[in-house]
Order: sequence, then C-alpha cells, then structure tokens
Amino acid sequence: MGLSVTASLLGVHVSTGVGTAVTAVAAVVFISLVTGTVRAPMFDDVPAWSMMTMGVLALGSAADTNLGWAGAHAATWMIGSAAALVVFAVQCTRLVRRKVSAVFPGVLPLVTPMVAATNAAQLGHPLPGSVFFFASLLTALPAFARVYNSAGRRPATGLAATAWIPLGVVGQSSAAALLLTDGRTVGVVYAVAILCLGVPAGIWAIVNHWGALRHLPAANPSWWAATFPVGTCSLGTHTLAAATGEGWIDVVSAVLLVLLCIHVVAATAGVAFRLVLQ
Repeated sequence: MGLSVTASLLGVHVSTGVGTAVTAVAAVVFISLVTGTVRAPMFDDVPAWSMMTMGVLALGSAADTNLGWAGAHAATWMIGSAAALVVFAVQCTRLVRRKVSAVFPGVLPLVTPMVAATNAAQLGHPLPGSVFFFASLLTALPAFARVYNSAGRRPATGLAATAWIPLGVVGQSSAAALLLTDGRTVGVVYAVAILCLGVPAGIWAIVNHWGALRHLPAANPSWWAATFPVGTCSLGTHTLAAATGEGWIDVVSAVLLVLLCIHVVAATAGVAFRLVLQ
C-alpha cells in the first residue's frame, strides 16, 4: 500500500509516466504478497489482512490516477470494500472484548474503511463513502486515544515506525471529507482541523521513529508502517490545496511526498537487509 500511494502522488506531483512505473512495481509486489499469503495464510493476523485490503484499494486508485483505468479502480473498490468490512468487524469485536493490546498496529483495521471511503468518493459513490467514513472515524479515533493513553504510545525500538500509523486516519479522512463534500466549507473545516491534529501526532512519530535510529543496526521491514500514513497526509494536503486554491498547501503535500519517498527507500532497504540475513 505504501508503494501504491507513492505511485498516485508521483503521478500528481511529478508525472503520470513516473507514477505508472511505480504502479507497475506496486502491482508486482502486491501479487507476490498475495501468492505468499495463499501459501501460508495467517487468518488470526487481522492487521496484516487490513494492510492487504488497503493495498488492493490503493493499487486501484493508483491505476486510475496514472493510467485512467476506472474499471480496475471500481473492481478493486468493490473487493477492497467487502474485505474492509470484514477486517473492521472482526477487529471491533476483538477490541470490545479486550483481546487486542493497546498498540498502534491493533487499530489499523479500523482505518481500512476510511481508505474505502476515499475510493468511493473518487468513484462518485457518496452514500457508501459516508458510511465508511463515519464507521472508521468514530471507532479509530477513540482506539488511537486509548493507545496514546497507554504504554503502547512508545513502540518497541524495532517497531518504532508504527508510531506513524495514526497519521493514516488523519490524512485519509481529510481527503475523504473533502471529496465527499465536493470541497465545500464543511469538508474544508474538517480537513484543516484533523490535519492540525495530525501535527503533534507527526511530531510524536518523528521522535519515536527517527529517535530510535541510533539504537537500530539497520532498517527493517516494519519501516513500511511509516510509508502509507505519510502518503495519506500528502494526499490530504493536496486535496485541500485543490479545494481552497492555496498553493502553499500543495507545497506541504510535495514535501510530504519527499518524506514518503525517503521512507519507502529505507523500508525497501530493510526488506533487502532481512533477505540477505536469511
């Protein structure tokens, strides 16, 4: 999902040619992950399934943004939305029963419907998009508040990148709100408010993730947790810039895209390092 959102943003800020190339890479990676999952499924790992679901949704959006494949986008939205409902319902049940630890990855499945909401808005389906939006917002925010109010707010050194996960609902919901309201005042007000709320969350993520670098021997695969949330914030600020006509906000979006690319490179290095060790 990190590569797919990178592809979409590169298509917007750089060129659709570059975005298409990264979309192709994202598709290959996604197919590889699906193949691996089919061979060795982990049905109890709901956060992992939510990442797969968001990957489907993000890949369809990237294909539409860069290649104009609206049909593929619609297909991935239908598949991803159905899967989003499943992982959302399962994780909500586990959270209510206190079977999920107060950690950032445990909330990830509650963010999944927000990605479906954004895709619904992009495809012109405001009703299901609104349902997904409020379902995610009204559950993910309290769940993240629970984590911030516990020892889980400071992830273990090896998982420090997961501190970025709350930024996912910040950026994704700002984009969804703006698209669902066609950039009207209510959407703009919400986007500004949630993005401002994301500033301290971003600072906390930087302190935990970058602050852990001196204690880590090398990057690791968990660094992918620092990609998609940053990408959603870049998408949210870009969408806000389009709605308000404020160019400086799009500059912020571009800066976030640079940060996203840095995180993608670091995460890729982490995967490569792990493969070499094996």
